[in-house]
Amino acid sequence: MRSAAALIAVVVLAGCGGGHKPTARDKVVDYIARVNMAEQQMRGPVGTAQQAVLEFSQGKYGAPTVQRLGHAQATLERLRRRLRASDPPPEAAKLGRLLVQMVGEEASLAGELHQLTLFDPKFAAALRPLPAANARSRKQLQGLKNPVDVAAVIAEYRRSVERSRAALAKLSPPALEKPLYDAQVARLAALDTSLRQLEKALAEKDPRAVAEAEHAVSVASVSSDSAANQRAQRGAVQAYDASVRRLRSLARAVALERNRLQTTLK
Repeated sequence: MRSAAALIAVVVLAGCGGGHKPTARDKVVDYIARVNMAEQQMRGPVGTAQQAVLEFSQGKYGAPTVQRLGHAQATLERLRRRLRASDPPPEAAKLGRLLVQMVGEEASLAGELHQLTLFDPKFAAALRPLPAANARSRKQLQGLKNPVDVAAVIAEYRRSVERSRAALAKLSPPALEKPLYDAQVARLAALDTSLRQLEKALAEKDPRAVAEAEHAVSVASVSSDSAANQRAQRGAVQAYDASVRRLRSLARAVALERNRLQTTLK
């Protein structure tokens, strides 16, 4: 509704002109008309991004969601470039800066969500085999006494850990998921190291070293949801929420500045 009212105001103001040389007032009117047109064009990709955000929050990572977010980011980037090249008159310079900043924030947000939709399924897939591998090794170890047989089961589990580590190494986490990603990478590195130590201790038949390595394996196998990681994750979410609030604040500032210009032109 606000955009429609602005467009009506532009039509009324533009209708007051004649065949004279454009004044500062005329230039501002023309600029606001172009701004309103750009805003109308922005409704589609912003709505698309909002729909994709809803789908993402519901755990939907399908190709349509990924495609919509990628399209929204690309469209918003094009709009931002158009606004930067629109050359507002001096009276509308503030409005121009706010618009470029707002659309840039929209594009950045859509891009971050696009990265999340690409990253999260691969991140989950890299870690998915580990619980089954852990359960399988525990079952196989039941009743085993021969250190050679035990070492063989441990080696098989370690290879599963190494495959997950290799899969994680190929990923580039977005900011929102980086704390969790880093924690999982560190956990698997520690687990790999402790499993190697256990294999060595078994081969050397060193009971004390075996006990120490088993403890290290147990510690490394614990979930990565430590207090420190939870704080880091909360910090990332808070930063994301702050960007959303900043975007809303920019939208209000744009509306106020546009209304101010329209009021002064009456």
